[in-house]
Amino acid sequence: MWLFTGLALLAVTIRAQWASPAPAPAAVAAALAPISAESARRVYQPSTSLASGEEIILVFIGASFCNAQKRAGFPTVVETAKVRLQAHANASGLRFRAIGVALDWRTADGLAFLARFGEFDEVMSGGNWTSDAATKYIWRDIPGDADVPQMLVLRRTVQTDQAIRIGEDQVVKRLRGVNDIEAWVASGAAL
Repeated sequence: MWLFTGLALLAVTIRAQWASPAPAPAAVAAALAPISAESARRVYQPSTSLASGEEIILVFIGASFCNAQKRAGFPTVVETAKVRLQAHANASGLRFRAIGVALDWRTADGLAFLARFGEFDEVMSGGNWTSDAATKYIWRDIPGDADVPQMLVLRRTVQTDQAIRIGEDQVVKRLRGVNDIEAWVASGAAL
């Protein structure tokens, strides 16, 4: 009993240390600055609320067989993209979500791959190139080239009044390959 209580208190303490309030204007400006050692240490915190409004969504698509697995420092680039887009969205009065997609055959392999890239609000893993995620983000709903890794930035409207209604995803940006993603994030991840 005491051990359980001690572990619960430790978990609450750790969670409180990682929780962060809504960014102040200075924090937004800092998040949009060039990549530095300080910005590389920022960690994306997923949203835990549901509200009406427009939102920006970052979709990171990769797999354990793609070049993202081989490039040193690339997980920091993805984390920086999440932090910067979240700051941009907050500064514009928009909500932000980050989605991680792994196109591995085995779900466990994909989840292990995505874990290297930090927290996401949602993850999709398994099914390779015929997965529901690939169908949505590459083949049918939001068609694009079959490259991994890639990032999509989407914008949509969410209504949560009497029933939840979600508008069509609009592609703001699609980046293909490690080099394009790194260059975009290094230039400030501008929309």
